[in-house]
Amino acid sequence: LTLVVFSMGQVLFLTPILGVGASPLKPAEAPTASLTFNMSTLGGTAIGIGLASNFITEREKFHSSSITQSVSLYDSAHADRIAALASLISDRVTDDAMATALAVSRLGAAARLQAWVLAFNDAFLAVAVVLAVCMLGTFAIARTMPLKRRQSVSSGEKS
Repeated sequence: LTLVVFSMGQVLFLTPILGVGASPLKPAEAPTASLTFNMSTLGGTAIGIGLASNFITEREKFHSSSITQSVSLYDSAHADRIAALASLISDRVTDDAMATALAVSRLGAAARLQAWVLAFNDAFLAVAVVLAVCMLGTFAIARTMPLKRRQSVSSGEKS
C-alpha cells in the first residue's frame, strides 16, 4: 500500500513539475537539469521517508505509553477482560497461570496495535497538514516571468 501511495504521488506531482521546470530549457541543458531533478527527488524521498518513519515510531511510543498507563490489572473491567480471555485460552492450555499470562500478553498486543494505528493516524494528519500548507504556498506564488539568459558575446560581435 505504501508503494502504491508513493507511486501515485509521483505520477501526480513529478509529471507536472517536470513539465513546468523543463519547458524553458534548451536541449543542451537537459542532462544537467535531469541530474539535478533526479538527485533532489531521491534526496527528498529519502529524507521524507526517514522523517515519517521516525515520527511514526515516536508517536507509537507516546500512544503506547498513554494506553498502558490506563490499563491496570486492578481495574475491574480490565480484570474481567483478562479473566474472560484466560478462560478462552484455558481450553487449549492446561495451566491456569499460563492461560492468564497469555491473556495479559494478548491484551498487551492489542494495546500495541492500537498505538500503531494511532501513530499512523497522526502521521497521515501531519502529511495532510504539510500538503495543505504547500498547496496554499503554491497558490500564493504569483506567476513570474522566466529569468532572462545572459547572451554570450563572441569575439566578432558587439552587444
